[in-house]
Amino acid sequence: FAEGNYRTVASMVDEVMQQWVKENRGVIKEYDRDKYICVFKNACLKKLIDDKFEILDRIRTVRVGESNVPVTVSIGIGVVDGDIDEKTAASVSALETALQRGGDQAVVKTEKGMDIYGGRTKTVQKKTKVRARVVAAELMELIGASRNVLIMGHRYADFDAFGACVGISKLCRVAGADYNIVSNVNDANLKKCFEKAYAVPGITKNTFIGSDLAQERLYSDTLLIIVDVNNPQQFESEDLAAKANTIVCIDHHRKTGEFVVHPEIAYIEPSASSSCELVADMLEQTLPSGSLCKDEAELMLAGIVLDTKKYEVNTGTKTFGAAQFLKSEGADPGQVQQLFITDFEDF
Repeated sequence: FAEGNYRTVASMVDEVMQQWVKENRGVIKEYDRDKYICVFKNACLKKLIDDKFEILDRIRTVRVGESNVPVTVSIGIGVVDGDIDEKTAASVSALETALQRGGDQAVVKTEKGMDIYGGRTKTVQKKTKVRARVVAAELMELIGASRNVLIMGHRYADFDAFGACVGISKLCRVAGADYNIVSNVNDANLKKCFEKAYAVPGITKNTFIGSDLAQERLYSDTLLIIVDVNNPQQFESEDLAAKANTIVCIDHHRKTGEFVVHPEIAYIEPSASSSCELVADMLEQTLPSGSLCKDEAELMLAGIVLDTKKYEVNTGTKTFGAAQFLKSEGADPGQVQQLFITDFEDF
C-alpha cells in the first residue's frame, strides 16, 4: 500500500493480529517489516481450522486509501514432528505456498500434506516487469552453468505448455546450451504445433524426446526447467523431477503441490494469464528486438489466446503487452487461429 498510509495501516493490522493471537493464547512478534512469527499450542489449531482462519476476514476489513483496497495477510503453519528447525522449515514452506497461490490465505502443512484456507481475494496483476528481468538474468546464469537443459510441461500438454517450452528453448539457444524438450511426440492434439516448431531454426525432430530418453540425458549438472505446472503429479515426467538436482519452475497456476527438490527459481505468478505471457516477458527483457522467428512467436501467442479464451478472461495490461511484443516479433493472429481449427476428418 501507499507509503503515506503505511504507518496507519500497519498499526491497524498489528492491533488486529495482536488481538487474534491473544484470543488463541499465543505469542506474536514482528521480526521484519510486515513479517510476523507466531507461536501457539497445538490444541488451539482445531479451533482456528473450525473457524476457517477468520483472521483473514478481519484483516480484509482494513482498507487503504480512497480506492478502498483491502489489506490481506498470508499465513503458513507447520504441524510436523521433529525439532524446532524442522517445524520452522515446514512453516516457511507453507508460507511460500500461500504467497505463490496469490496470498490472502492460510496454509497448514502436516505430515500428510497441505490444507489450504481462504484465498477469496482475486489476484492483482503486476504492471512492472522488474521481476521478469531479474528471473531471466538468473535463469540465463543457470543455463550457462549447466551441462545440458531439459524442458518439460504437464501431461496432455496444451498450447500454453508447448509454447512456453518453445520460448524457453530460445533462451537455451541464445546461451549456446544443449537442450531437449520432454514431450509426447505422438499427441495428435499437438500435431500442428510440432509442424510449426520444426520450422523454427535450431529445432529439429531430435529436439523433442520422451520421458525414457530424458532419463538417460539427466546428469548431476543437468538443469530441468518446468513450465505451466507446479504440481509434481501432473508433470510430463514425475520421476525426472524427483531425480533432477537443479530445477526451475515457471507457472501461472496457484501452487497445489510440493517439489521433491526445492527449485532454484520458482517464478509462480497466479496473476498472469498464461505461462507464455511470463516467458514472453522474459524474452522481451533479455533479447534484442527481432530475435524471435515468426513460428515460435505464433506458438507462444497461441498459448496466451488459449488460456485467456481469446482475451475474454484473466487478462491485464501485461497480457496485452506480451501479445503486442509477440506481434511485433512477427506473430500473425490469423495463423494462430489456424492452430485452433479442427480438421474436417477429425470432426
